[in-house]
Amino acid sequence: MNSAPEYSHIVQVSELGNRPLEINLAANAEQCAALAKRLSLSSIKSFKAQVFLTLLKNSDVDLKASFSVQVIQPCTVTLAPVSSDLKAKFSMTYTPVVEEDEESEEDEVFEDLDDMVEPPEPLIDQKIDIGAALVEHLALEIDPFPRVKGAVFEGYVAGSKSEKESGFEKKNPFAALSQLQTKPKTKKNKD
Repeated sequence: MNSAPEYSHIVQVSELGNRPLEINLAANAEQCAALAKRLSLSSIKSFKAQVFLTLLKNSDVDLKASFSVQVIQPCTVTLAPVSSDLKAKFSMTYTPVVEEDEESEEDEVFEDLDDMVEPPEPLIDQKIDIGAALVEHLALEIDPFPRVKGAVFEGYVAGSKSEKESGFEKKNPFAALSQLQTKPKTKKNKD
């Protein structure tokens, strides 16, 4: 099943010239709601980004982006709403897809891969979805365990009663092993 992305902004490589192309984006309310649902957030109040695309001499495309997002998500301790202002910068490189017949050796195609932070993204049909790149990096910035200021996790209690109240005594898991251990026989001295 191929569904439409929640936030998409396609740029054709043919639109790029000798100078970097600057694109300023802001998600609308509908896009923010769809993104919040996808990323398991309570809501996204704002999502703004600035992107620069540069066509390189080797036909690669360099993407440099920065974004600011205001998200609201539930506290993992109290479930109270936690508001976070996220800001990040990132860069990516897109490279044209090489047909298998044209590819001589994998080592030659990725000869400088060891020097790169990330391998290049494939440039498919001469299009770049900068919206998808922004969402991918936004997902990496979201705190997986947000907490309201002062919230403290007191620990996990199974069931409605504590272990002492239920009469259940927690046993050492190695107690059974001690019964299997053979005790050395001691010689009694006759005096």
